[in-house]
Amino acid sequence: MDNVLHMIGMTNRAGRLKIGEEPVGEACQQRASRLVMVAGDAAENTGRRVVHFAEAGQCLWIRIPYTKEELGSVTGRSICAMVSVTEIGMALAIV
Repeated sequence: MDNVLHMIGMTNRAGRLKIGEEPVGEACQQRASRLVMVAGDAAENTGRRVVHFAEAGQCLWIRIPYTKEELGSVTGRSICAMVSVTEIGMALAIV
């Protein structure tokens, strides 16, 4: 498994990962998000929502080179298009 995916999985197990559109949007709105990631194969509309969320929460966002299925596999879902890291140390380690 790739190191970035491994770090995302560890962040999830630590309870510092918000998974999916609504939790990510809420974390950004509350300015709890430190990093928002969107899957490489996510739809263009999803990418625009991520940009909007990141701007509202004043946090960094990146498009990662993994599919929704790969991201879903480390988050315990079948597919996942976006996640948000809420702990600065983990966000820095991933970036």
